[in-house]
Amino acid sequence: MEIIMKKGVVVNMQNDLEARPIALLVQKANQFSSQIYMESGDNKRVNVKSIMGMMSMAPVSYTHLRAH
Repeated sequence: MEIIMKKGVVVNMQNDLEARPIALLVQKANQFSSQIYMESGDNKRVNVKSIMGMMSMAPVSYTHLRAH
């Protein structure tokens, strides 16, 4: 049986796009066998385990995201 959890989060990044926090998030996500996605308010969905996907999302200060 597959369990799906969703959680709303707010990302507060001081300098718009910072590579280090994103890289740390990707590293942490890759420690789990689950599938983890983030979806922005405009319904753009990326795999949190993908550094390129996360960098393409380019979250700005106080972006509302949904983690799946």
